[in-house]
Amino acid sequence: MQKRALEPQDVSTLLYEFVRAFKAISERWMIAIETEIDEGLVSKPMIASEWSSILTNLFTNSVKAIRRVDHDHGKILIRAACVGKWVQVDFMDNGDGIAPENWERIFDPFFTLSTTTDDDDLTGMGLGLKILKDTVLSREGQVFVLSPPEGFQACIRVRIPANEHLAS
Repeated sequence: MQKRALEPQDVSTLLYEFVRAFKAISERWMIAIETEIDEGLVSKPMIASEWSSILTNLFTNSVKAIRRVDHDHGKILIRAACVGKWVQVDFMDNGDGIAPENWERIFDPFFTLSTTTDDDDLTGMGLGLKILKDTVLSREGQVFVLSPPEGFQACIRVRIPANEHLAS
């Protein structure tokens, strides 16, 4: 299998593999990753590394937000389901949150919430979410910030069209 091939992506499997791959990092920062992932989520043809990039950018931002709060009990929740003709992934954390006035701006190039810290590990360039948005839009998807559910401070939703042969 070519890693750069455009193929329908098994998002359920990719999410579980992602959580497994980042388990050591999350444990080092005392961040629990919880999942609510429906089985059989298959997106339209994409390159597998595009999903890796999307998830890594979301994870990195969540870790930074949680560490800025200096939590002893950081928490990330990844919720994924097929909603209509979309594979929908909600990525939530209990970090310092995103002020509503920044919900659109966080996708702008060089806009970052992490420049106000002395910790170099937490300083961002403001390109991760721009890259994420460009990737999602290039696959006819959507990305936006939502009001988070109780217990969380931020929620970013990514929607990619489901594989048309498998969508309900």
